[in-house]
Amino acid sequence: QAEDGSWLPLWFGNQDRPDEDNPIYGTSKVLMAYGELGLSDKSQESQLALSFLREQQNTDGGWGGGESLSYQVKCKVTADWQLATKSVASGTQSAVKPVSTTDKGAFSTIEETSLAVEALIACGGDYRADRSIMRGISWLMQAVESEHLDTSWPIGFYFAKLWYYEDLYPAIFALGALGSALSKQSCGTTASFKG
Repeated sequence: QAEDGSWLPLWFGNQDRPDEDNPIYGTSKVLMAYGELGLSDKSQESQLALSFLREQQNTDGGWGGGESLSYQVKCKVTADWQLATKSVASGTQSAVKPVSTTDKGAFSTIEETSLAVEALIACGGDYRADRSIMRGISWLMQAVESEHLDTSWPIGFYFAKLWYYEDLYPAIFALGALGSALSKQSCGTTASFKG
């Protein structure tokens, strides 16, 4: 674990980061394991990692990304998750606009946003009370509704700087994150997702 609380994966990266690493992917995967083992609230390492993940959330509500790829969305994405959620729920659509760039100059991705949301939920996060999770879900729902499940981000990394992507990653990762949120909902909550 790095001093900032992150973990780096071996076979996944982000070609737009200076060191071509991917701490969102690595940290999310480790936090999912902590959550599955019931250790997320008992460990200083996991608490530090959760703080790291929340600090890395982009202003558009998602995680990860870079200038190599941008999505076009049908619904206006805002930094205010309540407005974004109301826009999606009411079916209000604005002109097609690019997803907001973050103060880090990156565009969020379905893959990295899905992993971060799933990790926060796995560690006991409640989407009704956790603004980071709700903003991530809102961004993710807008990306899915804008039919971007067929836009893959090159997060796979082999030796000799060979980048690759997998067509199924956006759908698989989004299903994992939204499925985690819905399974939390079915465990005694009354809120519902629309869209």
